[in-house]
Amino acid sequence: MTGGVAHDFNNLLAVILGNLELLREIETSPVQNEMIDAAISAALRGADLTKNMLAFARQAPLTPVVLDLNNVVREAKNWMARALPASVEIEASLLAGLWPIEADRSSLESALLNLALNARDAMEGHGKLTIETANVRIDETYIDLRQEELTPGRYVMLAVGDNGPGIPAKVIDSIFEPFFTTKPPGVGSGLGLSMTLGFMRQSAGTVQVYTEPGEGTTFKLYFPVSKTELTPPLNPMIDNGKASGGGKKILVAEDEDAVRATLVTILELAGYQVTATPSGDAAFAAFEADPTFDLLLTDIVMPGKLQGTGLAKALRKRWPHLPVLFMSGYAREATVHGNGLRPEDIRLMKPVQRADLLAAVHKAASNTKD
Repeated sequence: MTGGVAHDFNNLLAVILGNLELLREIETSPVQNEMIDAAISAALRGADLTKNMLAFARQAPLTPVVLDLNNVVREAKNWMARALPASVEIEASLLAGLWPIEADRSSLESALLNLALNARDAMEGHGKLTIETANVRIDETYIDLRQEELTPGRYVMLAVGDNGPGIPAKVIDSIFEPFFTTKPPGVGSGLGLSMTLGFMRQSAGTVQVYTEPGEGTTFKLYFPVSKTELTPPLNPMIDNGKASGGGKKILVAEDEDAVRATLVTILELAGYQVTATPSGDAAFAAFEADPTFDLLLTDIVMPGKLQGTGLAKALRKRWPHLPVLFMSGYAREATVHGNGLRPEDIRLMKPVQRADLLAAVHKAASNTKD
């Protein structure tokens, strides 16, 4: 059910966000610009809400990479210092020789931010935030005691603690429930901890909470040790979003009429020649009729015989160097393996901001080979 809601809701947000950003490009009054910016911010918050719901349902779009958790924490301390008041002291105790983990970096940083902000609120803006990493071995005895769905073995622990008042016993069993919060109305969505738990379980790990009245609270995240070695950090896929189409030809396959119309408008204003089709089957026929397209931009789930991945696979049998850019409104659609997707293919989760879409299209279309 969560996946179905996410698919439809993200398609709606894609239309809203795309058209708002197109309006923003039109010269308007400062008051109108403020209204548009407020609406864009609300659409992006809606996208975050959907992502958090998917994380709790263990259906979030994750891109796991091998990470040194210590490096993630060191970089996180920089933006934590800006997000937290000076009256909150940040202390890190990072184990040398920490084992590598495999996790989605963006979701990991979101979890860290949520835990840090919860700690700040618990301490009412004054106190000490501690972050610790360690190598641990979890055996079946621990799993039985904690009733965890874990595989015995080696894990890397990330602990985030505060010296606040602790969590009352009467609410401790509810803190990971979606939308549960002890904060005043309008402060927080109540999804931070549920998102963190969903992310950890989707990453084959878990999270535990330890609290003591008057002493504070510590959340411990356990990540399975990666079976592969560390790789250099990935460069961001998206540049500054300023892309020039240069008349390149793009074939769009998208079944939602409003989403398709928005994509066409954005791409044509950026200088691309666009042919739009409502299904994979129609896109395949269009490409057969005119095999001079520089890029295929396709949704993953569509009506008809050819889904987005099947469409890409069928076209690449005849045109093996065709660049393909995939879009998805539902997380699980974006994790299809061995069915037409290549490692170099770019996958975007709806709704996509205009600048990010144009940057991804520019990058994919630039890889066109003869």
